[in-house]
Amino acid sequence: IADGKGLQRQSAVLIDVVNHGRPELAAIDLSRTVGWFGVGCPLPLTLSDAPLATQLLSIKSQIDAVPHQGLSLGWLKTEHSSDALKEILSRIPAAAVSLNYIGQIDQVLTSGSITAAEESIQALRGPHNDRMYQHDIVAYIQNGQISLNWSFSKGQYHAATIQALLD
Repeated sequence: IADGKGLQRQSAVLIDVVNHGRPELAAIDLSRTVGWFGVGCPLPLTLSDAPLATQLLSIKSQIDAVPHQGLSLGWLKTEHSSDALKEILSRIPAAAVSLNYIGQIDQVLTSGSITAAEESIQALRGPHNDRMYQHDIVAYIQNGQISLNWSFSKGQYHAATIQALLD
């Protein structure tokens, strides 16, 4: 997306992919820990003019190719790295897009232990807080259909531009 007035096709885009889970890490014993890891990892995606189904499979394979679901990058950015490596990692540009694929929520909702809230979701960001991303996408599958919750900067993009992208 080039600006709020029109669309610009690109062959690559940098996004932050949020991964969830507990990947197997050979060097770290996680047996005495609980919970899930949620980690954002910048990922340069290569795009094409192929049919949508083909593009989605390509994107999935690019995401799956990230070692340790991106956990190693977060670890490298901490105090465990040399100053030279931290300097190199600091040069990674900020992504304009965040993609958080939650998964197939039917499996969780039909288990009986968790149910969807009846209340509507209120603002996830305070009105005076800056956006972290120009585009924040949360995707999930429910009842066999993919759903996208797409939020964007209304000061930077027209709703019609985003709708044209989705169409």
